[in-house]
Amino acid sequence: MITREIDIASAVTRMQEQVDSILKNIDIEHAYDHFPDYADYAPMLPYIVWSYTEHAFYADNSIYYRYYTIALTLYEAERDISTEGAVEAALSDYYATKTTDYDENAAVYAVTYEFDLGGSNL
Repeated sequence: MITREIDIASAVTRMQEQVDSILKNIDIEHAYDHFPDYADYAPMLPYIVWSYTEHAFYADNSIYYRYYTIALTLYEAERDISTEGAVEAALSDYYATKTTDYDENAAVYAVTYEFDLGGSNL
């Protein structure tokens, strides 16, 4: 259905704009899903990669309400409380959960924040 595809594309565009707006005051390079795969390019740590999961509530054979769970992951060589604090300050308008993991193969810390966008937020 073309209308649904346009509606989803529009919502995803608004969501990406909202996440960019949240991250605009943080001086950390960020990208949706991954950075471009160039042979001579790798982002300097710290950097942020984010993705989303779509959730929809259906009623009367149509989508009544749609929202997105954003997973925003901060990659750091060492845990830096001031960097994490800057991200948390940017997310202060949202209820975000925080998990931390260490990837031994890549030798990086991954701090993931999850929060929801949708409805009146989009």
